[in-house]
Amino acid sequence: VTKSIIYTAVICCIIAFFWDLFTGYHGWSLDIVLPATCCVAMFVMAIIARVLSLHIEQYIYYLIINIIFGIVPLILLFCGVIRFVYPSVACVAASAISLTALLIFEGKALRAEIIRRTHL
Repeated sequence: VTKSIIYTAVICCIIAFFWDLFTGYHGWSLDIVLPATCCVAMFVMAIIARVLSLHIEQYIYYLIINIIFGIVPLILLFCGVIRFVYPSVACVAASAISLTALLIFEGKALRAEIIRRTHL
């Protein structure tokens, strides 16, 4: 389920970017669609993990992808590609809040799983 969410978010962003590009590039695809899609994908993955009662071991890779969903708008913001900053800031904040909540509530399990997966 989470793979399909990731694929849908990426395809939606690519389609929006090319649509914006072929209609004269006004920047709405990177200013609004990209951060909104990333926020929705993060929110839906959190709901799916909660509803399916997934353990941290089962969705560690998707957590990393959630972090990437928050970093991409931040990188574009720092590069000066984005003109309308509020959606990107909201997306980065949502990613930071979700990561912080996960560290607070599942910190020990997350740390143990990272150590187990990376063999540290």
